[in-house]
Amino acid sequence: FFLPKNGKGKEVILSGKAYKNITPVEELRHYAEDAGKSEEEIAAITEEEVTLSFIADGAMVEEFDNPDVEGVEKTEE
Repeated sequence: FFLPKNGKGKEVILSGKAYKNITPVEELRHYAEDAGKSEEEIAAITEEEVTLSFIADGAMVEEFDNPDVEGVEKTEE
């Protein structure tokens, strides 16, 4: 699902799961080697890479005027 871009600055509550993925140095060096990087570039990889992700299954956005949505009836859930 998508959240409206023009809701910037509004409070949002997300429901879902957060994930932390760690890619070890050796794996990053392997990817660099496969990509044809130089020995110097490969040797410069000295830290693992941490990636944070969030898979949402729901979101609630603070109410705001949304000029992109016209003629939509407000509902209470």
